[in-house]
Amino acid sequence: MLRLYCENIDQPLTTLTADQSHHLVSVMRGCEGDKVEVFDGKGSLATAIIKTATKKKAILEIVSVEKFTPAASGRIILVVSLAKGQRFDWLISKCSELGVDHIVPAIYKRTVKLGSGSKLNQRHKNLAISAAKQCKRLFLPTIDAPQQFEVALERLKKLYPTALLVTASLSDSAQSIHANPQIQAQLDKIVFIGPEGGLTDQEEAFLASKGAIATRLTKSILRVETAAVAISSYLTLQRDA
Repeated sequence: MLRLYCENIDQPLTTLTADQSHHLVSVMRGCEGDKVEVFDGKGSLATAIIKTATKKKAILEIVSVEKFTPAASGRIILVVSLAKGQRFDWLISKCSELGVDHIVPAIYKRTVKLGSGSKLNQRHKNLAISAAKQCKRLFLPTIDAPQQFEVALERLKKLYPTALLVTASLSDSAQSIHANPQIQAQLDKIVFIGPEGGLTDQEEAFLASKGAIATRLTKSILRVETAAVAISSYLTLQRDA
């Protein structure tokens, strides 16, 4: 069954955005009378019938709605360095597919790209929506505006007060994430991933002073997006297996 995204599915009739309408008609070849699924990214999944289908405006009749409860533990939060070009777009898409709960595009000392603005935020959300539609994920990840990692740390500690702080470190003394008994599936985890040059000694010391555990993924030095997907894969497999 086709799956669509709509922020409001609590009414008998709902209208898709122009982008979603175009995708339904031009890409998914949806027609009037077809039955579809609609999710709102907040845990509600509806069955609906297409009443009107044009490239600019599609209207759906909501038949039934099922509501799901978000996880209250085991959440995965990435504070990950911005990257150049399409690499961060790929990161957003793949981490959304994997089931990461919260993504903070972060600025570290060695971060090269500094992005901002409402268009960037909407782009990231659209990428997460597309990924969620493809993999049938019900909850969209929270994606913040780009910010300094220190600012993100203080805010995230309030949002996830019992979370374990984890640093993806290039240090030779960092323990393998696979062998660290503190990294448990049921715990919320806030993971700090720096740029290719890694975190500075000062940044590593700052995070350690806040209680962060320095871990390594492999013996290789990974690019930002590879490290984000690798650690997200490990943590989601640990949590969801």
